[in-house]
Amino acid sequence: MTNAWALASAVVLLVGGLLAGAGPSGLVARQRAIWATSVAALLATAMLLACWLGGDSVANALGIGAEHHYLVLAAAANPIICLLAATLAPLGTHRPHTQRAMLGLGAVGNAFLATDEPVVLAVLWGASVVLALHELSLLPSSGRAVRMFGFYQLVSALSFLAGVILIARGSTTAGQALLLLAIGIRESALPGHGWLPTFFERAPMGIVVCFCLPQLGVYAHLELLHRTLEPWLVQLVARVGAISALYGAFLALGQTNVRRIAAYFTMSQTGLVAFGLENQSLLGWSGAVLAWFVQAIGISSFLLGIAALEARRGSLCLWRSAGDPHQLPRLGVATLLAGLATVGAPLTLGFVAEDLLVQGSVSEHPALGLLLVLVTAQNAITVMRVYFGLFTAGPHRPGEVDLAPREFWTLSLALVVLLLLGLMPGPLVTFIR
Repeated sequence: MTNAWALASAVVLLVGGLLAGAGPSGLVARQRAIWATSVAALLATAMLLACWLGGDSVANALGIGAEHHYLVLAAAANPIICLLAATLAPLGTHRPHTQRAMLGLGAVGNAFLATDEPVVLAVLWGASVVLALHELSLLPSSGRAVRMFGFYQLVSALSFLAGVILIARGSTTAGQALLLLAIGIRESALPGHGWLPTFFERAPMGIVVCFCLPQLGVYAHLELLHRTLEPWLVQLVARVGAISALYGAFLALGQTNVRRIAAYFTMSQTGLVAFGLENQSLLGWSGAVLAWFVQAIGISSFLLGIAALEARRGSLCLWRSAGDPHQLPRLGVATLLAGLATVGAPLTLGFVAEDLLVQGSVSEHPALGLLLVLVTAQNAITVMRVYFGLFTAGPHRPGEVDLAPREFWTLSLALVVLLLLGLMPGPLVTFIR
C-alpha cells in the first residue's frame, strides 16, 4: 500500500527543507520553512477532511481501508508538528541547516506513513536517525549526547531491520521481539530511555519535536505487529508501557531543569500510548490512537512554548526562572493550555483520549489501568509546576516581549484543534474506529 497524498506532503516538506537550508540567513530559512510546512499541513488536513466527510468511498479511492483511518489522522498531525517547529523555534539555535533537518525529518515521517513495505520502513527509520544524529553532531560540546543518541538509535535501527528480515523468513516470534525492542528504544520505553534526557538537553527543540513527536514507532507497531503478537508479548507491551509512563511521571516531578522535566514528561505520555496499542477493547485502542494524535500536537506546542521562553531568557530552571505573570500572558497561557490538553484536562481532546483509554483498560488490566489515573494526576502537577515556576511570582524583566503574531496564530490554531475536537469528539472517534 502506498498513499500518494501522504507521499505528496513528504515531497513538499523535502523541497521546503532544501530551500530553507539554502537560505542566506536564519530569517529567510524560517520564512521558507513556514511556507512549505503550511502547504503540507493544508494538504494533509484537506485529505483528512475529505476522508472524514466523504466516508469510506473517498478513503478507499485514496487507498486507505477502513482499518487504516488512524493513518489519516497521523499524517495530518506530522506536518502540523513541522509547522509548529518552523514557526516557534528560535532563530538563535535554529540556523538554516537546522531548518533543513527539521523539514527533512518531517518528510521522512510522512514518507514512513505513506507505505507499509517493511524494508522501506526500515530504511526510513534509519534515515531519520542519521538526520537527527548529524544535526546533533554539529553542536559544540555535544559529544556525550552524540554517543548516547548514536548508540541507542543504532541498536534500534539494526533491531528494526533484523526484525523485518526474520519475520520475512518465518521466524515470527524472534522478529516481533526485535521490532518491539527497536520501537521501545525509539519511544523511550524502559529500559531504552537513556538517550532521551541528554538529547532533550542538547538538541535544538525543533529537532527534538520533529524526531520524537511523530512517534513513528506507533505506526510501525500498528502496521507490522498489531493483532499478531503472541499473548505474552501483548502483556509485556502493556506492562512496559504502563511502568514507563509511571516512571517518567515520577522523574518529571523530581527535576528542576526544565528540559529534563520535558524529557521525562514526554516519556511518560508516550508510555500511555504504548499501553493501549494492543488493547483488545475497541474503546481502549481508540483512546490510544487519539492520545497519539493529541500528544503529537499538544506536547509539540508545550515544548515549543518552552523553547520560545528560552529564546527570551536563556537556559530555564525552576529555581530561578519565574517571571512577571503580566509580562508574557499569551505565551504563559498557551504553554499551560497545551500541557493541560496533553494530560487530559476536561473539554479537551486529551480528556476524551484518556477517558477511552482508562475505560477500555480497566477490565483487561485492572491494576495497570488504575495506574493511568495516577500518571495523569502526576503529569498534570508537572504542567502546573512548570507554569508557576516559569511564568508567575517573579520580577519584571525589561525587554521581554510576548508572542509575536506568527507565534500567536500558530499556537492558537493548534490549541483550537485540541479544544474544538474535545467539545465534539464523537465524529472523530467514530471515524478512527
